[in-house]
Amino acid sequence: MNRYETDLINKLDEALEIIKQFKNIKILLDTFHTMLEERNVYDAILKGGKNIAHVHVADSNRLAPGLGMLDWEKIVFRLKRIGYNGYISIEARIEPDLDTFLRIGIETLLPLIT
Repeated sequence: MNRYETDLINKLDEALEIIKQFKNIKILLDTFHTMLEERNVYDAILKGGKNIAHVHVADSNRLAPGLGMLDWEKIVFRLKRIGYNGYISIEARIEPDLDTFLRIGIETLLPLIT
């Protein structure tokens, strides 16, 4: 979550501190929220490392991957580097329409994750 939605846990360091206290908690990394709160979304993935248990993706403008300014090759490379092999869920605004949302999102991510 980002600071516009809650003030409980907004930054990666806050999540990592809670993980130290409660060993059975993991991180759901959301690229859009991470981009708002961290200096560098790409470095945050590396810092989260094995503590990342699920990934939500949306581009810099909350649209599907490929419709904004994030570098998806860098994001997927870092996820692979930390050994992440879980699901990647697109959690974005469905714009300009569902067909474009799905087509661009899949065209952007599929070549990188296969």
